[in-house]
Amino acid sequence: MFPKVTVCNINMFKFDDVTPLLGGYALFYDTGLQYLRSIMPEVGITSTINDSYSSELDGETYPDNSNLQEFIRYNSHKMKDMLEMCIFNGVECGADNFTMEFTNYGACYVFQPTSMTSIKNAGQRYGLSMILNVEHVQYITAPRENVGFRIAIDCYHDSPNIEASGVDVGTGMRASIGLRKQSLTMLPAPHGQCVAEGTKQLQYYKNASYTQSRCYLECQTNYFMNACGCRTFYTPGNSDQPFCSPANLTKCYIPKYNEFITHREEYCTPTCEEACMAESYLRSNSYSGFPSIGVPQTFHVTNNYKYYALALGFSVK
Repeated sequence: MFPKVTVCNINMFKFDDVTPLLGGYALFYDTGLQYLRSIMPEVGITSTINDSYSSELDGETYPDNSNLQEFIRYNSHKMKDMLEMCIFNGVECGADNFTMEFTNYGACYVFQPTSMTSIKNAGQRYGLSMILNVEHVQYITAPRENVGFRIAIDCYHDSPNIEASGVDVGTGMRASIGLRKQSLTMLPAPHGQCVAEGTKQLQYYKNASYTQSRCYLECQTNYFMNACGCRTFYTPGNSDQPFCSPANLTKCYIPKYNEFITHREEYCTPTCEEACMAESYLRSNSYSGFPSIGVPQTFHVTNNYKYYALALGFSVK
């Protein structure tokens, strides 16, 4: 089966969408940027300029009376705006083949092939090829300061840690990612400590296969529901388990997050063991510049001005 390909724009919030909600253009760099950095703190070059950026937020809802997940969903990049070209196994695909998924990297998009989910041949023509528009003019310095995409490749029945397993792809380059699937089989008790298929039911991922990463996400939900009375936007839960408000996010969730990660094995009971049957992909990455000077020249000579502009990264109406 074709692996799970997750595409995340490194920039979490679009400038034109989020600015009107946070005081407008005139006040954005005074108060709006501070607001976003307080929601998603990350150490960087510009985040240490002003100590006020670390101030706490108040309030029970985000702008437009939204919750944290809605606020991120409506103000993030959309695949229909970023995807300029998509080819899968020689057949054209589009933004409709991508489903939004919340991860610890923000609102990302997972490729969903409509047919031919199993590919028997290797090479570029049989895999997934995309030309992506990073929408650089929409970038802000919260929470990250680099430019490009975060790409993760995992098994379809898992919920990956994008921060840990993803690969950064910068602008103006072509990234080729070769894959080799590996399967790991371990022995359950009394020979080992793995979780055999069907022996452990996940709490929130109903009718889904058990994986260690999903177990840790469920543990994270339960820990913060007990500690702060809320959960963050990318962890699973029920409708009666609210997302963190601005106030409890900065006053409880963020201060306790490092403590949870450091002592996760102690807080996660029963322990989140590895599944006895696990799959992963070994990656080999290579990069080259894109496009070559011949691409826009060809489009110019053939009067295909639309593609000429797209090759240089511009959208054409």
